[in-house]
Amino acid sequence: MATPTWSDSYSVGVESIDAQHRHLFEVAARLAEAIEAHRSQRVMAGIMKDLIAYTRSHFVFEEMMMEQAGYPDLKRHRAQHAQLLRKVERFRGELEGEGRRVGPEVHRFLQSWLVHHIIEDDLAYAPVLQAAPVEP
Repeated sequence: MATPTWSDSYSVGVESIDAQHRHLFEVAARLAEAIEAHRSQRVMAGIMKDLIAYTRSHFVFEEMMMEQAGYPDLKRHRAQHAQLLRKVERFRGELEGEGRRVGPEVHRFLQSWLVHHIIEDDLAYAPVLQAAPVEP
């Protein structure tokens, strides 16, 4: 199961956000390794919990930066964040409530989310944040 790795082509040019994105790639890699090693449900739930907590704080930070910079498409971007969180929460609920193992579909979702959301959506705000004097 291939896991995407950070590439400078994903950079939004704001170091604080790029560092957070790199961390998300690291958590996705941890999850992929756990899936491949057939780790326990408890281990998977812990990784999912970490992923959700970090994602929430990242989204809050990213949205604050976009708001300060006056990003005109913030409302749509917030809606995308909410949709992504709902999906990850659903996976966690299935894992914890039904005892279902985290499997390849979760890994595929994370790959798609990380790569496509950053390339298609986050890179769209990059010029606005780079041009604005925002403070993290």
